Amino acid sequence: MSHPELDRAIGPWQATAMVVGTMIGASIFVQPSIVIGHVPSLPGVFAASLAPGTLTLCGGPRFWAGTRAGCWDCRPPSPVRKTGQACCRPPSPVRERGPGGEALRGGLPRRVVSWAVPFPRDRMLKLDLVQTVAFAGVVLFAGYAIRNRIRVLARYNIPAPVVGGLLVAVGTLVARRFGVVPFAFDTTLQAPLMTAFFTGIGFAASLTLLKVGGPHVARFFLLATVVAVAQNVVGIAVALPFGLDPLFGVLAGSVTLTGGPATGLAFAPLFEEAGVAGAASIAVAAAMAGIVAGGVLGGPIGTALIERRGLRPRPGPARPAPVVPVAADLPARSAEGPEGDDRRSFVLLKNVVAILVAMWAGAWVSRGFTALGITLPAYIGAMLVAATIRNLDDRTRAIRLSPQVIDDIGSGALSLFIVLALMTLDLGRLAGLALPLLAVLVAQVALIAAVGYWIVHRTMGRDYESAVITSGFCGFMLGTTANAMANMESLVERYGAAPRAFLVVPIVGAFLIDFTNAIIITVFLNAAR
Repeated sequence: MSHPELDRAIGPWQATAMVVGTMIGASIFVQPSIVIGHVPSLPGVFAASLAPGTLTLCGGPRFWAGTRAGCWDCRPPSPVRKTGQACCRPPSPVRERGPGGEALRGGLPRRVVSWAVPFPRDRMLKLDLVQTVAFAGVVLFAGYAIRNRIRVLARYNIPAPVVGGLLVAVGTLVARRFGVVPFAFDTTLQAPLMTAFFTGIGFAASLTLLKVGGPHVARFFLLATVVAVAQNVVGIAVALPFGLDPLFGVLAGSVTLTGGPATGLAFAPLFEEAGVAGAASIAVAAAMAGIVAGGVLGGPIGTALIERRGLRPRPGPARPAPVVPVAADLPARSAEGPEGDDRRSFVLLKNVVAILVAMWAGAWVSRGFTALGITLPAYIGAMLVAATIRNLDDRTRAIRLSPQVIDDIGSGALSLFIVLALMTLDLGRLAGLALPLLAVLVAQVALIAAVGYWIVHRTMGRDYESAVITSGFCGFMLGTTANAMANMESLVERYGAAPRAFLVVPIVGAFLIDFTNAIIITVFLNAAR
């Protein structure tokens, strides 16, 4: 008796129907009530249903592509099948047996049941330099949109570049779990963007700022520098009992807490070279925890000082205007250049060229340090050159740089750098480090709380202004300057104006401490090697 040949052809519509039926099934009667119970808004419910539905629909073409590629099964010849089919993939744990005609577990190869994307793993989307930067820009503004929508992110001052970049990093992590790498980025501009940001920090290191702030700025700057050193010592002391490299403690110390995510990502390659595996992932995790802790801790510390000691502001306006020390508190500079609309372009171009020249000369300085056997980040030389140019220009007014324009350029470079760094981040390397990282962060929070309550307040004058400064200190020594400003704003809205605090904290937290912190990190990095 002859057996007819069975037609196993599956078209895209049949494959899509099979995947939809398999993925949804009877759960359609159970899941809506669970989703509604956890998502408070109607648009959120629709979004929670739309996202997995889209992925499910992607599975149909994927399934159909696998059958067309001859990857249905690997069974030997049979009375029905006259000829056998070779396996389209080498042996893997997903198969019950090896090659040569073995049946597959579940009847499907791994390639078919991998992540539901419409292109195979060997056809990842490769982006060139321009496309990568454009993609990073889209991700950046997606981060702004998400932060504006989700209030808790704005409340704790989570930077928009971090929100967008982590979104891509988490998506890539999930894809890698299923054996798929969807993107290949060209990160050529990542290092120059990082150097441009820190060059802007160098241009902000002006001795004139210390004169504007007076002794309060100098005293607060010195105190913050000493505490940054203490953060690294505490980090090392907690890391050693876990059997970890001392540099792990430094990375979870002033690198990511005083420095923030930008400094952590900038120094991560050097820590990787020194033996700290997954340094970039550790830096991001520590920086994010620090930002949250800085936003949570500063307000209660300042409130406790004010209430328990009966502190009140001096008579004055109900709320101070925001202080921008680099632009508003320095002598005005006339913008030389052509008249009309071209003047803005002239000023912008002049400051861009100044940053590029500092980066160029700084590369030579960094090579000189390397020749002496001193390990430095690539941007340290540019920072030193920029600081030199800035202070010479303050004296001679030969270039007439615009601190505000340089700050804007540096902020833009920083945002793109963070997004680029996070898009290529491997979050899977954090596995096994959660407990020691948590221990280090708890110790760091306790250190800043104790120093703020008992030392900073007394050092800065024991008055209402010093209590507000203490709340800002907790903000930028654990998180960012945005945390510091938010902490202080919450206090002055309730108790009254603190103009000195809004002058001292931004100067130190946004500019001066970044310069000395880079030197502190470099010293610890070289000493621990």
